[in-house]
Amino acid sequence: AIGAIARGRQLVVVGDPKQLPPTNFFMVAASPDAVPVADDGTPLYSDAESVLEEFMGAGVPMSRLRWHYRSAHESLISFSNVAFYDADLFTFPSTETTTSAAGLRFEFVDGGTYEGKGLNSTEARRVVDAVVAFAREQLARRARGQTTESLGVGTFNLRQQLAVQDELEVRRRDDPTLE
Repeated sequence: AIGAIARGRQLVVVGDPKQLPPTNFFMVAASPDAVPVADDGTPLYSDAESVLEEFMGAGVPMSRLRWHYRSAHESLISFSNVAFYDADLFTFPSTETTTSAAGLRFEFVDGGTYEGKGLNSTEARRVVDAVVAFAREQLARRARGQTTESLGVGTFNLRQQLAVQDELEVRRRDDPTLE
């Protein structure tokens, strides 16, 4: 970016320091053999330098946009709005009135404990409980001739993703009806 910055007469740097920083995650996903790994075999991700953070550190004038428009459901941004933006974002009201249909909802996981390095095994088992219940519901819908729905599961990191996938594999081996 330095060459372009040096040639320009004006510069506008746009970004959000509260979002995840640039990372080599996608490079790691594309070619996992060329990536350094930790002692436990999980890939190591590094954060890249951020032009935004460099400029913020230089003390240049800044302003913050306050309108959030990207979430299809207001509940998707609600937590971040309160926790990271001091409830200062303007959001568009959702047309959907039930949060479970299109947005997120909080479910407390009793006994869930962060075990370090991005892992919470109790939470992974709880997620798999929900996935299995959803799969059984969809099998029953199909048997009744009703349309079925799909399900996506997101985790915050690779270790938690692997914990969920491993638990799903255990459940699938134990219950062949989930094939």
